[in-house]
Amino acid sequence: SVTLTLTINATNTPPTITSLSNETTTDGTNVGPLSFSISDAQTAFSRLVVSGISSNPALVASSGISFGGSEANRTATISPTPNQTGTALITISVSDGSLSASTSFTLTVFSKPANISGLVAAYSFNEGQGGTVADLSGNGNKGLVGGAHWTTQGEFGGALIFDGASQVTVPDSSSLDLTNGMTLEAWVFPTATPTGWSTVIMKEQPGEFVYTLYAGSPANRPNAYIFTTGEKGFGGPAALPLSRWTHLAETYDGRV
Repeated sequence: SVTLTLTINATNTPPTITSLSNETTTDGTNVGPLSFSISDAQTAFSRLVVSGISSNPALVASSGISFGGSEANRTATISPTPNQTGTALITISVSDGSLSASTSFTLTVFSKPANISGLVAAYSFNEGQGGTVADLSGNGNKGLVGGAHWTTQGEFGGALIFDGASQVTVPDSSSLDLTNGMTLEAWVFPTATPTGWSTVIMKEQPGEFVYTLYAGSPANRPNAYIFTTGEKGFGGPAALPLSRWTHLAETYDGRV
């Protein structure tokens, strides 16, 4: 007879972690919580260790990376050092004690603009990459880029190129509820004669806008509109020139 000995060695595969997108913020404004997921085929969630490190400790110290969540669903909040600007590569890792996995993203921290009374949102579009735009007013009204493309050929640095379907979406915030007066302004660079409404800025409500600034219209004029008890607005005197930067502004003093 023949006796065989079979030895089965346990294998350990590394944990996994989902990716995080690049982020932007302003001096003194935290980023997050940013959601990500972890998993491990052999190790219980309670034994997995999540940690973070920054390539620029002066901008983001190790104590400025905090974590939340439980089980597979985790969050990270990044707190930049006050009065610091620049970029840092943030690396989030998960370890089972033997093997690890990590994901990295770039955090860019901009200076706040000069203190302007009543400023509720401001965007430079100088990020140059990624899926978010920072609110330089410091009010945390970060925008999410949907389909627009980055360019360095802005009037003052960077810009975004929109194709009529792309947009930047800013989540609703009470700081954007402008009722007693407002000014909306933007630099625009139209490249084609509009045949419909070319939206530059719009705050929406169910079935209607609250306020909006248009670079073009079916009549090929810039337009400014608000909604009080109904739509109120007017058109500009002439079409915007093509392939040139033009500054648009809409001002409302609370009276119609």
